[in-house]
Amino acid sequence: MASKLGFMSVSATHPTPWDLWVDYQRCDEEGLTHADVTHARDGLVLKIGSRLIVGNEDADLANAEIVRVQDGIVFLQIDSDRVTQPSK
Repeated sequence: MASKLGFMSVSATHPTPWDLWVDYQRCDEEGLTHADVTHARDGLVLKIGSRLIVGNEDADLANAEIVRVQDGIVFLQIDSDRVTQPSK
């Protein structure tokens, strides 16, 4: 069931160099990356169409656009040309 909310506000998280923590490998068949709303920086308003900085500890930061927010999941279109992950 799709949410009728066009946005979601986040109330408490830890300070980070990114707006939203993502696992770049958590993608679907549409090419959208999924992130959990609880991984957003404190005070961020998750609104469809908004652009934000995403990242994690093991990869570079990237720009992303929020496509939808549904059931606590943020669906993102990431500028994948800007993401590089070091080999492990």
